[in-house]
Amino acid sequence: MALSLEDGELELVTETVTCLVDGPPIPDGVVVLTDRRIVLLTPRKLNLRLPVTRPLLRALADGATTLEPTHEIRKAEFAEVTIRRRDELVFRGGGIAFAVASRTPFATWEDRMDRWVTGTFDPAPLPTARVVKR
Repeated sequence: MALSLEDGELELVTETVTCLVDGPPIPDGVVVLTDRRIVLLTPRKLNLRLPVTRPLLRALADGATTLEPTHEIRKAEFAEVTIRRRDELVFRGGGIAFAVASRTPFATWEDRMDRWVTGTFDPAPLPTARVVKR
């Protein structure tokens, strides 16, 4: 992933979304919520100039993508998350807005962002693994 965390910054939520900014929908984007900011990572095609002659390798090279941070809203500047359509969310703050399609319900995002702004967001703890002997 192409997001560099700042010193001491904690990643709270990472979710795969469809990016709905700057043209047609772009699948396989990622929203990252940290304790300091929310960032949209948008897939971009890599510009690979490889002398590839075999069709399979050419197809792989042509389809290669990377995730780039395209939109960022700092926690102090965050204003709201709204629903545009059934699964389309719009995040706004600091003169920035970006839209995504998410499988997570709007009510979950709304609650998540309210808790984030108020400082009461606590990501779900990881389950404890246990060894089962057979």
